[in-house]
Amino acid sequence: MTVVATPTMYANPVTVDPVTGAGIGGLGPAGIVTPEAIRIYLRDDATHNILANYKSEISDAQVAQAIMGACSTFNSIPPLGWAVKLDGSDWPTGHQHMLIQGASAWILKGIASHQLRNQYNSTDGNVPHMGIHDKYQQFMHFASDLLQQFRNDVSHLKVVTDLEQASVLSQSPLGNSSWPY
Repeated sequence: MTVVATPTMYANPVTVDPVTGAGIGGLGPAGIVTPEAIRIYLRDDATHNILANYKSEISDAQVAQAIMGACSTFNSIPPLGWAVKLDGSDWPTGHQHMLIQGASAWILKGIASHQLRNQYNSTDGNVPHMGIHDKYQQFMHFASDLLQQFRNDVSHLKVVTDLEQASVLSQSPLGNSSWPY
């Protein structure tokens, strides 16, 4: 039996910018990460939030604060030679996944805080206790994993970018485009 490959196309390729990714997964103009992109990543879709009465749980204000936190973290990771605006509008092109990961980590830490503050367990006779908000550990574990990945990716990006810029500016054969070998 032969296998026939079929090309995959976006439903409306005209609305997708192939350079910036605008139109893919909630990315806005110039590939800017939008609240929708972060909600898609965290699966905060109103149609699937059965326990949240079919509403999105993460507000635009929470997403904006999370983007600010991720950008601030980006700016604090060495090498400190370059920084981004706290609204993420000048995030490095082609690396939007890092901002989505970083902002998602901040959101999950906030949700973990909510879980911890509202945790209450009760028992009724022989019925085992049931917690209303008892997922603190799970949210913190996921947030820690995302934040660690974010930090590693940002550090790697910054180091590689600095090395590339240094090699272009250096007088070494590696940075000299006229080197014969």
